[in-house]
Amino acid sequence: MIAVFRTRFLHHCKSYHLLCLAFFNFFISSAAIGNTQVNASIRQIDSLNAAAKKAYDISYGTARLLADEAKANAIESDYSRGRIESTCILSLIDVNTNKTRAAIDSLYALFPSIKNDRSGRELVYLTLGRCWYFQDQYDSSKSYLQRVIMLQTPGNESIAYAYSCMMLARIYSKMGVGNGAIEYYNKARSFLSRQYDKEIAAWLDDALGEIYHTQRLYDNAIQCFSRSRSNFYALGNRNGIISSVLHLGNVYYMQMKDDSAIHCYTQALQTALTLGDSTSIAINYSNLSRIFLEHGDTKKSIEYANRALSAITPGSYPLIEAGTYQQLGDIYGELNQFGRAVEYVQKALQTARKAGNQVIVQDSYKSLSELYQAMKRPEVAYQYLLAAYHIKDSSQSARFSKQLAEMEIRYETEKKVAEIKILKQQKLIDNLTLRQQQKRLAKQELFLVLFAMMAIAIVVALYFYVQRRRLAEQMRQNEVIRQTTDAERLRIAKDIHDELGSGLSKIKLLADIALYDSNEKKSDFKQTVQTVSHTSSALIENMRDLVWAMNPDNSNLENLIARMREYSDEYFEDLPIEFTMDIPEDVPAIPISKELNRNVFMILKEALQNIVKHSSATVATLRIELRPKFKMEISDNGEGYNVNTKHEGNGLTNMKTRSKTIGGQLYIETAQQKGVKLIFELDNALPL
Repeated sequence: MIAVFRTRFLHHCKSYHLLCLAFFNFFISSAAIGNTQVNASIRQIDSLNAAAKKAYDISYGTARLLADEAKANAIESDYSRGRIESTCILSLIDVNTNKTRAAIDSLYALFPSIKNDRSGRELVYLTLGRCWYFQDQYDSSKSYLQRVIMLQTPGNESIAYAYSCMMLARIYSKMGVGNGAIEYYNKARSFLSRQYDKEIAAWLDDALGEIYHTQRLYDNAIQCFSRSRSNFYALGNRNGIISSVLHLGNVYYMQMKDDSAIHCYTQALQTALTLGDSTSIAINYSNLSRIFLEHGDTKKSIEYANRALSAITPGSYPLIEAGTYQQLGDIYGELNQFGRAVEYVQKALQTARKAGNQVIVQDSYKSLSELYQAMKRPEVAYQYLLAAYHIKDSSQSARFSKQLAEMEIRYETEKKVAEIKILKQQKLIDNLTLRQQQKRLAKQELFLVLFAMMAIAIVVALYFYVQRRRLAEQMRQNEVIRQTTDAERLRIAKDIHDELGSGLSKIKLLADIALYDSNEKKSDFKQTVQTVSHTSSALIENMRDLVWAMNPDNSNLENLIARMREYSDEYFEDLPIEFTMDIPEDVPAIPISKELNRNVFMILKEALQNIVKHSSATVATLRIELRPKFKMEISDNGEGYNVNTKHEGNGLTNMKTRSKTIGGQLYIETAQQKGVKLIFELDNALPL
């Protein structure tokens, strides 16, 4: 288009070709420079707003400087989007720094410029919802947050949708509407599953914690708030840290863990001071004042209450102001300074009335009643107590009260008219009453029949339900019995392997010796055969040991050590292996579990069997320590083996399994021609 214009322009200016060409090039260059400057200005404004958004969660002071500069540049450049974003950031800062009216007014001033701007409306509505929420105006907050949701396209929701659902979940939780809170929490969580965002995830955990807190599920609430706090710390989001830590302190306060609550409130207070959040500063000072009052530290309680009031501008946060005034009244009441106490409670009452908070109004009436009762003015105390009980529920509007009064007047009028009609038409009314009674009897008979049928149906259904439960329970018990039987069979099989394997290994060795003696030393053959007989008898004795180990009466440390000493000594008695023991003499008779008793003994027997069967050792040693932990070492001077190449047999596998079963550790130290040292120790010390 520019090329065509240039050609036509030069065609009409042939005589001034050079001059016109220069003029045209200057015109085009000036326009390009102007566009470049505008684009650079827009990028700078967007950059300032992005930086202000990040600073909002770190320092309100820094965020305000950045947003103010962005707003001034946007107005100068007539950049509507930049002005909307910077105004929204400034409003969020204002609402938390004692400028609540200015925050709302500046947002309403944007309405004409966002009329045809969908994304602008979305941002302004979300910000208004957040501002009204920070002022505890939940109905107004809901209205704007729901407008954000209405702007969304199903399946293509924006990040503002998730924030709105999260805020609505918190609002419904505070209003005690559990179903509504869960509904909007699930909507936000569903969005998060499609488009994950770490900050939204952290805020959702905080919102879920509030829902659990409302339902008095305090352990669940603590888990959610703790997880939210960790995520906010990772993100460096001080607004989130304040919220999660403050809510965590509220849970600890409800659990009467005052030390933990004080720690949380103090931590939230320090973060709020760093951020510059006046609202949170006042709330945490007020909470600390309440706890110190309950602990009897009235001096510190008064100090923190006054700090809470000094942190906010009168009228900016009426609920915090009213609650703190009432708290000061309670403090001075505890100090018997009734005049000052009444003065502060009256301030709380006046502020709560302006804010329309009936809960604090009612509490103030009750406090005044108690104060005047303590001042021995029962007639005034009674009037305030009566006023407290006449307070309507917070959900009942003034218009409903007016309608109720009108209905009462109308009822009285109609009642008088009805009395006149009754006097004139008594007979007609009697007949009508008779017919009504007959209809009522018929309805009662029908109701009884239906009730009987329903009762029968319930009984039948309950019978089948109970039968089904019994059958299911019986099947479950049978399965448990089967599993227990299988486990017991497996355990007995392992014990039989250990017991018979040990004895049979010894018999095999003695038989080999006997065979050698029969060829080399005829005179020793009879003695060797006798040893085989003794080994067979010992095998029978070992089976008795198995029964002994399973007897709970023998399950103590003294009996176990004694049996281990006796068994080891007898086992090596007729073998060509020098055996030594290092066992403490003074062993306490502390009770131990049957499983520990049996498995430790079986590990010893399996280890001794391995020495006889595999080691070719001439020396073996048993060493037992009781302190600081139970420790058993069994070593030999045999051939040893390479742990990296040799496959573990059933015996070693069984010993490791037994060790893990009783909470112990089994180690093997060995090398070629270096012997084997088996070390077993319990993870926990015995109660010696």
